[in-house]
Amino acid sequence: MSALPRSALFSIVLVGGAASVAQVVILRELLVLFLGNELSTGIIFTCWLLWTALGSAMGGRISRRLSLGMTALSSSLCLLALSLPATLVWIRASRIIWCVGKGEMLHPGIMVAAAVSATAFFCLASGFAFGLAWTITSRSHEADATVIYVGEASGAALGGCLFYLFLLSRFSTLTAAWSASVGLAMGGVWVSQRGLNRSGKYLVNLGVAVLTAFCLGSALPLLERLDVETRRWQWEEGIVEARDTPFHNLTLMKSGEQFSLFANGQWLFSVPDPQTTEFAVHPPLLHHPGPESVLLIGGGTAGSIREILKHPTVRRLDYIEPDEEIIRLGQAFGFFPRLTGDSEPRLRVFALDAGAFTRSARESYDVILSSTGDPLNADMNRFYTREFMETLKRLLRPGGLFSFAVSSSPDMVGVVQARFLRSLQATVRSVFAHSVTYPGENARFVASDEPGSVHVEPAELARRLKERDLQTTHLQENALLDRFSPMRITLLEAVLNAVEIEDLPPNQDFNPTCYFHALTMWGAQVHPFLERLLSGAWALKGFRFWGPLTGVLALVIAFFAMGSPKPRLAVGLCVTLTGGVLMVLEVLLLIAFQILEGFVYRELALLIACFMTGLALGSALNRRLRDWSSEGGKKRNGREEKDFSGPSVCGRIAGRRSAATVRLLGVQILTGVYLLGVLGILLLLHRLRIHGIWPRFPVNGVFAVMALAAGILGGVHFGSAVHALEWIEGERGEGGPGLYGLDLLGAACGAFLASLYFLPVHGIGGTLAALSLLTLSTALTLLRGSSCLKPQ
Repeated sequence: MSALPRSALFSIVLVGGAASVAQVVILRELLVLFLGNELSTGIIFTCWLLWTALGSAMGGRISRRLSLGMTALSSSLCLLALSLPATLVWIRASRIIWCVGKGEMLHPGIMVAAAVSATAFFCLASGFAFGLAWTITSRSHEADATVIYVGEASGAALGGCLFYLFLLSRFSTLTAAWSASVGLAMGGVWVSQRGLNRSGKYLVNLGVAVLTAFCLGSALPLLERLDVETRRWQWEEGIVEARDTPFHNLTLMKSGEQFSLFANGQWLFSVPDPQTTEFAVHPPLLHHPGPESVLLIGGGTAGSIREILKHPTVRRLDYIEPDEEIIRLGQAFGFFPRLTGDSEPRLRVFALDAGAFTRSARESYDVILSSTGDPLNADMNRFYTREFMETLKRLLRPGGLFSFAVSSSPDMVGVVQARFLRSLQATVRSVFAHSVTYPGENARFVASDEPGSVHVEPAELARRLKERDLQTTHLQENALLDRFSPMRITLLEAVLNAVEIEDLPPNQDFNPTCYFHALTMWGAQVHPFLERLLSGAWALKGFRFWGPLTGVLALVIAFFAMGSPKPRLAVGLCVTLTGGVLMVLEVLLLIAFQILEGFVYRELALLIACFMTGLALGSALNRRLRDWSSEGGKKRNGREEKDFSGPSVCGRIAGRRSAATVRLLGVQILTGVYLLGVLGILLLLHRLRIHGIWPRFPVNGVFAVMALAAGILGGVHFGSAVHALEWIEGERGEGGPGLYGLDLLGAACGAFLASLYFLPVHGIGGTLAALSLLTLSTALTLLRGSSCLKPQ
């Protein structure tokens, strides 16, 4: 490979690494701004991928017309370096720019505008650099332009690992972004040395080393001050501490004597808040005649531990908090005292995921309290599934009870909110023989297999409150008689019974319907149109989904079967569809791992890095397969020389070019079959977990292999599509940026639809089945293209 393609390859590796870091940083910052849920995540990914696709198409087209070279690529790297920290500052100033108050929910229009503006600069620049590097490499007859795809994927894998394993745990977000920017800028300067003599290159290299050390060293104090100042832009006055953890962005606010903790922009709790804490803890414990052992899932730092330990019968309290940083914040600022050890022997604290703890626990409990927040996304939904409740039921002693609460309305419950509560009620009743739902600002569910633990008269609750001599400020006898009056319970039950239960299956691990209804409830609060859109999406299931889908696929296949061959259109369609399918698969693997293992953030880097590594390996494998299938190609210095100048050459190598399309067809079919294989593996692992037969081998290794295999299929598919397009158009490598744009366009649509529609409405099984049908059906569109041996 000559110096020109090597410089382009080095540049695109830097772009890939910086894009990986930028994607994580920008996603985390926008989730804080949007009070993150699946809809906002889909909007962010869609804007990111669409802007990158547009930049790639522009880079390829402009560089061909203007014959841009390495100077333009070096300049684009420096421009990209400036855009990353500027984008971060822009996002943190968004509440000022868009006039949005602290903690206020954004209007959908403002949300889209903020996502579009925040991703535009960096994504356009990175996509432009990719298209420019591809075009530069394609001009060289000594290199295959698909090596740029390999370099971009390799850089993304390295950048993701570097960020999660090194930068995230040691530096602030702004410092991590600045480090990536310095690397990009110095890389751009180094690339610009092409054409200099040896002395000039030596001076450039020395200057790069000195400037890098200076920028990284001298800027750190300034970056820390800028980080604090931009955090104030996000939260106005009152911010005490902000920390990025592998789980959340945690922000601690203080107003007077009260602390409030936010995770990814969403309010978690305020402390001291005795009214909320007393009503969250004491009513469930009062339902039990004498609780001795209690399991608390979340909410301990908000004051729940102190209230639970007021009950004189409690002998043991186990508290689970997945993010240990929340406990450290509470201890550092005094609202979560160190109660373990000699000071409070009844308390045990576990910094573990609730799912992982409950699956391995051997203790039994009289009362299990869950305070994990509303199931507004797939992450929180796993604490409200039938499988999770069955695990908790196994830990309950005879007569024990399970209780949790979700946001509601104290008096009037609307239709959308009723569907949400009814979905939870259906899930609870599929596990426990008896349950009751108490109305209030937080609807309280109490469930047990013993009717005496659920149906307790308010007068009996008041008697137990007095008998245990609980010193409460807000929870008094009159409050118990009012909050738990039979009339209010009957009224709420009548409202929930009006919802058709046939349309609301129980919430399950691989069929997470509950969070979709929570998302619909959120949409109703934001805008009526959004609520109608989400409700309409819920109706598109069963025959209403599979019937139209089958009909559309039949029409597409008929369109390609009739008339003249349309190989170019078929290749573009398959690339777009496969980009979307692999993006949905990547999202599903992350969510499925979290469902099965109970955590995903620590393994996020592993799975994404394996997928990106697979893309690089797949692209390299495709180049090897192309060389193996070549017939009659000239050889020079051990490498194939490709001549695109004359029609005789087209006739001579038509068979090899046709083999690229056949290879694309084979990979398309293999991808469809692989999706069904992934479904089988996930169902097997889930079945093993349900029956308590958890494999001894590391499950994260299984998911890493599945992500790696998906990436390899994607890399081979994209490389085969590029070579097939070369055969069709007779131009070497010119269509690469356009196909890359189509691949990103499909991925954008897949990212938006995966978490918003496919997963909550059809579940993991239905989604993978639909993806397999789409992939195998569109493979048929390539049949006539692969039979056409004459380049157009």
